[in-house]
Amino acid sequence: MPMRKNKRKSKKRAASEFKGSALDKKILEIQADKSKIESDIKNIQEKLAQITKESKEYRNYIFERNDLLKQDELIAVRLRRLDFDSSVERKKKEREEKGREIIAKIAKRQEKRATAEVKLSDSFSEELTIPWNEVFFHDERINFKIKGHYTEYYYLKTSKKSFNYLKPLFKNKNLPPLLVKFKNNKPTRIENLEEINNVIEVLIIEDYFRFTYLGSHTYLRLNMSKFHLAKSIICKIYGLYNKSVFFDKLISILGEDQKVIPVSELILNSEFDILKLEESFIFPVKRGASINMIWESIIEKKATYIFSCAISDYDVQLQKIFDFISSPVQKNKRETLILSPLLKRDLGFVKKVYHEIPTVWIGEIGSLIK
Repeated sequence: MPMRKNKRKSKKRAASEFKGSALDKKILEIQADKSKIESDIKNIQEKLAQITKESKEYRNYIFERNDLLKQDELIAVRLRRLDFDSSVERKKKEREEKGREIIAKIAKRQEKRATAEVKLSDSFSEELTIPWNEVFFHDERINFKIKGHYTEYYYLKTSKKSFNYLKPLFKNKNLPPLLVKFKNNKPTRIENLEEINNVIEVLIIEDYFRFTYLGSHTYLRLNMSKFHLAKSIICKIYGLYNKSVFFDKLISILGEDQKVIPVSELILNSEFDILKLEESFIFPVKRGASINMIWESIIEKKATYIFSCAISDYDVQLQKIFDFISSPVQKNKRETLILSPLLKRDLGFVKKVYHEIPTVWIGEIGSLIK
């Protein structure tokens, strides 16, 4: 019995040991698997980190590449623009060069024509009557055309070459011709110099508005106190005689020693661009110790505006009114004047008179000289 029991115990012990050995082996296997898994995980993490790094580098590469492409595109655009600008500039220079060549040819031709001697005879000294269409203007000098030939120059400080473009102003105006003395084919004296000075005053004003003023858009102020502006010359050149009952009345009440001032009313748009020039005139009429200045437009639907000042203030006030009418920065001049008490006071504004009923208008104007 004891032997049998010992055998059973030995078997149990052996079974227990066998089970323990198998479990240890299993644990070792699991530990080995765990180590392998941890190693795999570590490898995977390293690979993932490498991939992430490479991904970031690739992204940076893409960004840099796109940035370089954009820069390249901008450079290409700039190059195209430079090519275009260069082409435009080249064409502009070519046009300017051609323009200079044409101007030089014209100037040379005009100079040659203008300096051609008169061939009336080998030498002549006499006084000739020269109509205005045979007078040619140059900077600070003039010359004349006689029998198809141009005389030598006559010095005249107030002359400008651009006056030639304004000669149609006094075409067929019945202006007195010039009386010019010649000695050895050269003009030495203009007998009726006052006539040409009167005409040149008008040319200076028109040149101011039509060329210097409009061409450069700069405000070059004219001093109106220095102008004589003889009534007869102004009325002839601008065709004011028998123009209308309104101008006839103004001309009739004006003294011969007083002047008529031509002033272009500049009409501006909302961007202050000059749309057009409208001819108008200022008629100064003495009345006791004061002077009434009547602003009359050639457009009859526009009212007559009347200003007044003391004789001692006449030059200053006339200049203010002239500058206001011809201002390149004042829009809606007439409306602005009526709506501004300060401007009215500064310009000496009295009233405006409408043209609807001529007899009423004439009565209003007539009251200014009583």
